Amino acid sequence: MSACRNTTLTKTALAVMAVAVLTLAVPAVPASWAGEAERGRIHVFGVLSAAPTDDDCVSPIGWCTLGTLRGSLRGQYAYTMMSVIPAELSEAPMISFYTGQVVIETRRGRIFGADAGSIDLSPFGSGPYSSVVTVTGGEGHFAGVQGYIQITGTIDWTTGQAIGLYRGELTIP
Repeated sequence: MSACRNTTLTKTALAVMAVAVLTLAVPAVPASWAGEAERGRIHVFGVLSAAPTDDDCVSPIGWCTLGTLRGSLRGQYAYTMMSVIPAELSEAPMISFYTGQVVIETRRGRIFGADAGSIDLSPFGSGPYSSVVTVTGGEGHFAGVQGYIQITGTIDWTTGQAIGLYRGELTIP
């Protein structure tokens, strides 16, 4: 059993180190990759952190989060989960698919997206998740934006706190 704990600790330590390295590296983003400064096709990447919120939550299942993005997109990240469907995998019974709505608000405008992903709902410790946000539009600087943002991370089931890494590609007209 101690080997399992060491493996879990190692995976957790590596994830924390990866987030720390990315967090330290993000301020050195070249201007040509800065999501708020460019038009045309740009790459975005950084760190996401969020926590559950009840403020204006319209989720039919009661799961909304509010958090921050750091990196080439900087601002507030609001998420509303719209559905959760069990994956029905006998080998991994706690895996589910989910959908939701995303609003990213920066000082220069908003980005809207439709999110779909998978999550491990096992109640022990933290649950890994992975999703793709299909960008559906924007306002301000991001009017007419298209693209995608991939997010991978974990949710601490005792606190509801989510942390993850994001990367993607946006086309800003």
